[in-house]
Amino acid sequence: MRTTLNIILFILLCSCSNELIVETEESRTPVVYGLLDSGDTLHFLRVEAALLAPGQSGPAAYVADSIHRNMPFFQITIEDESSGQSQVMERVLWTAIPGSARPSAPLSDYLYSTAMPVVPEHTYGIRIVNESGRIARGHTEIVEPFTINQPRATELLSLNRKLAIRWQTANHAAIYEVSWLLQIKEQTSSGEKERLIRIPLGNTSQISINVDGSQFYNDLANRLEVFPGTQRTLESLYLAVVAGTADYVELQQVLTAGQGITGIQSIPTYSNIEAGLGILTSRHVSKSGPYQLTEESLDSLKSGQYTKLLGF
Repeated sequence: MRTTLNIILFILLCSCSNELIVETEESRTPVVYGLLDSGDTLHFLRVEAALLAPGQSGPAAYVADSIHRNMPFFQITIEDESSGQSQVMERVLWTAIPGSARPSAPLSDYLYSTAMPVVPEHTYGIRIVNESGRIARGHTEIVEPFTINQPRATELLSLNRKLAIRWQTANHAAIYEVSWLLQIKEQTSSGEKERLIRIPLGNTSQISINVDGSQFYNDLANRLEVFPGTQRTLESLYLAVVAGTADYVELQQVLTAGQGITGIQSIPTYSNIEAGLGILTSRHVSKSGPYQLTEESLDSLKSGQYTKLLGF
């Protein structure tokens, strides 16, 4: 079962407020963080309930410390608007999600999940109904699969020169995020462990990016600690390109401000949810590799200026 690099976990932290709010079913507004990927076999949404301060309007007026967690206020249906197929999403306890698909530990205990296939050419929506029958909706086109063309995984990769990275256009994509993905084995006095490291290379609206390959060593050194006696092995090296819709750009701004999905602390001011708040969007992750490095690149990893003390 394949999961995305970054699988969906949506967390809203509490903050202080002295305003008295009278809660009614009608005042509960769904806050949605949703990201669909046709390459996933399980899809997760986080939907919480927020309350609107009296006499106020707009996303900024919703009181963050009134957000309710772990309460079954909503029924959520995911809809394939192209085929007419729909499915009620299951409200699942985080600890009940299979380990291979489980997101990082959330502050609240429940997510909404579905295994309904997401077809790339189709448009999808969610329908959120609260206890009083009030309906909120969100829609997104699905970013279609694409291929990384260069560099080829069949060729030895040199990191001691400029690199041109190119890929196909992904339909419905507005932004591409490019990064290295590394799997490293570490042998220390306390035992052996595997580490997964992501090194961002840049974002672009184009279908290519040029990078300084030698920057890889400095970036890697900034992500690994120097421990005397530690032995490290580069197990695998991949390129990943994440293609996202225009609304994905808005979601990423929220995630960046919150230090990732697990650090979201506020209600987003941008929303594409009708009669609700939050963002429903899509992306597709394309990977190329594993890459085999040239002897020169391996020598630089073992004894180069930035990585010589890391134990490769």
